[in-house]
Amino acid sequence: FLDNFDLDFFLVAMPYTLLNQEPLEKIFPECERRDIGIILGSPYASGILAKGPRKESKYGYADVSEEMLKKVKSIEEICEDHGIPLKAAALQFPLAHPLISTVIPGALRATHVLENIEMLKLPIPSEFWIELKHSGLLHGDAPVPDLMNY
Repeated sequence: FLDNFDLDFFLVAMPYTLLNQEPLEKIFPECERRDIGIILGSPYASGILAKGPRKESKYGYADVSEEMLKKVKSIEEICEDHGIPLKAAALQFPLAHPLISTVIPGALRATHVLENIEMLKLPIPSEFWIELKHSGLLHGDAPVPDLMNY
């Protein structure tokens, strides 16, 4: 689409999550250059960042590879060390990027909406994001939430 159309924004599912920051390399710089905003669907990566690394979890709406299960488990362990729900980190992370104006996490019940709101409000210390970057689980140039916004 970037090659063929002038757009104001994209609505895309899963291009930029705790599990994948590849768009930082080429796509996001081009969007920034052209002033194209992003609405992000599926910040929970089709469920695995909401439920954690289980065999029945899905990633990209497909069965999860062992490698991805290990990556999610590593992120989940750092979350636990900092007392942070995986869902909170997954929901807040993409919103730190200036191109992303909103996320659509999805909800099946009213309780999910309320839980998503709570996950957005939960303070996450900068040490958590630093540890993710130092461990190689998060792209070194990825913007992270700022405590000043809470």
